[in-house]
Amino acid sequence: MKPSRERIRKNKPKKETPMIPETAIVPVAAPEPLALTAQEIRSNVNLIQQVLKSVFKKDVHYGIIPGTPKPTLYKPGAEKIMVLFRLSGKPNIEDLSTADEIRYRVSILVTHQVTRHEIGWGVGECSSNETKYKWIKIKHPSEWDATPETHRREIWKDGREKPYKIQQVRANISDVANTVLKIAKKRALVDGALTCTAASDVFDQDIEDLPEGLRQNVTNGNRPPMPQRVSQKPASDEPPPPQESAESDIEFGEPPPPPKTQKVDFSNATQLIAKFNAPCKLCSAMLEEKMPILYISDGSAKGRYCTSHAK
Repeated sequence: MKPSRERIRKNKPKKETPMIPETAIVPVAAPEPLALTAQEIRSNVNLIQQVLKSVFKKDVHYGIIPGTPKPTLYKPGAEKIMVLFRLSGKPNIEDLSTADEIRYRVSILVTHQVTRHEIGWGVGECSSNETKYKWIKIKHPSEWDATPETHRREIWKDGREKPYKIQQVRANISDVANTVLKIAKKRALVDGALTCTAASDVFDQDIEDLPEGLRQNVTNGNRPPMPQRVSQKPASDEPPPPQESAESDIEFGEPPPPPKTQKVDFSNATQLIAKFNAPCKLCSAMLEEKMPILYISDGSAKGRYCTSHAK
């Protein structure tokens, strides 16, 4: 008589599972090295320089600010660097706005698209109280009269022949809200691209976003000495005039004295329509495009004038 299947299963010896002691070492994959080799760092720098020469276009991906030793990286160039190293950025927006100011701070987490490893951060901030967003030029004289004194100002600009004065009023912060947010994000992106790829030795950042006076102050500090020409006269022994401090280029103090009045013969003047903005040669008032002007074509009085001077 053959034994049944159930009896065979009961009499079949059970396989014992081997016990792994707690102190046993389980082999795992080797960790990635914590540092790059000098050759890897050199190859990254060479790659950025190759892209700068073969792919990047001046005034599109980067710009040359006079007086700076390195080109300034723009947003399109930062995006190209992110694509080059297969990086992606996840922005985190902080709204720091108040009733009188639009202000955003953006932090971008930079990660690798393939490995999903976190590479670093980029931070940028923008405010509607920055000069370029806070003030706008008036479009009509009545706009100046209707604006409270606390929300208007007069500043001096360098003209082709002499300084001239323009009138500005406070901008509506709602009109620049989206611009402020986009600029904060752009600054964070550029910062992240430079920081996470070690490209700061090739590019500068945010020089183009600085006001004109402050930008000139920064570039003067980095400007290399100019070589002296053979035909150039030797420098005198007198000490150079003291340079103005950084605050003088940012804050607006007393305006320069108005030009001295001079007698001009308008009998030979021609009445024209202005083709571009320029100051009056006599009173420095701004002559805007498509405005009727008086023009003297020769002599020491050559230039543009307000029509009121001929009366």
